[in-house]
Amino acid sequence: MATAKKKGDKAPATSSDKKADNQDNNQPPARVYTISAVAEAGFYRCGLFFPHEGRQVSGDDLSDKQLAQLKAEPNLVVSE
Repeated sequence: MATAKKKGDKAPATSSDKKADNQDNNQPPARVYTISAVAEAGFYRCGLFFPHEGRQVSGDDLSDKQLAQLKAEPNLVVSE
């Protein structure tokens, strides 16, 4: 038996809801970085795996220290 939704209950937040929240708080949208390994086998850094093909990572998911480490790593290519 399905439960009735109570007035005032909210659905789980979606990524578009989070973007709207950032805009409501006058926060700029998070930067998205494409990070790829130089080696075809990929490369691990900061507890994350980066394939040669690259992966996108939100700036919100990285600390300033991690981002600096990734940018300084010669085995990775980081672009915005």
